[in-house]
Amino acid sequence: MNRSQPKTVAYFLVGIVAALVIGIAIAYAIQISTPPVTVPLVAMNGKAENVAISGKPTVVVFFATWCPYCAYDAKYVLPAFAKKVQQAGGRVIGVQASLQLGIGIPGPLGNPTAGQDGSHYQPPPGKEESDSLAELHKYQKTFHLDYPLYYDPGLRYTIKSGISTYPEFAFYSSSGAFVTGLIGAQPESSLWKSYQQAASQ
Repeated sequence: MNRSQPKTVAYFLVGIVAALVIGIAIAYAIQISTPPVTVPLVAMNGKAENVAISGKPTVVVFFATWCPYCAYDAKYVLPAFAKKVQQAGGRVIGVQASLQLGIGIPGPLGNPTAGQDGSHYQPPPGKEESDSLAELHKYQKTFHLDYPLYYDPGLRYTIKSGISTYPEFAFYSSSGAFVTGLIGAQPESSLWKSYQQAASQ
């Protein structure tokens, strides 16, 4: 046996270990230097916030307070779903995606199309934010929602996300990357399947 072979093997193994250590260090450096993905919204206390959609799997519920389909999910589906997501280490946030207000009336369980639109009204100029926040408080109290709701100034985030119907659900991975979306009132099983898809990314 060539005496240089053990040294060669040892050098090879040391090289592999060094490469692994360097790779882990680089990955960690990238992770801690990557800024969080946030969107500018207004919380229900009226304060502007940069709301994180990274750091953990996130479900954004785009809704209109007057929408009966949104009201259906808000009453029958979202409270239990949001709790399940939170227990799994994720987050759910709601974004008011309409400038028109009113509280929708949900149909009976099992029939999301049987509800009624709320009384539509457009807040006068200068009162859009205060009226919308007041409506969000009423909406949250009506449907006992245990996740944060936000006002989207000028619907900037809503428009950027391509939202055109209510409700729409956007599922983000923990890195803040959009993974998938759902349109219309959904059963919990569909929402959970999409959440798991986002959480696995």
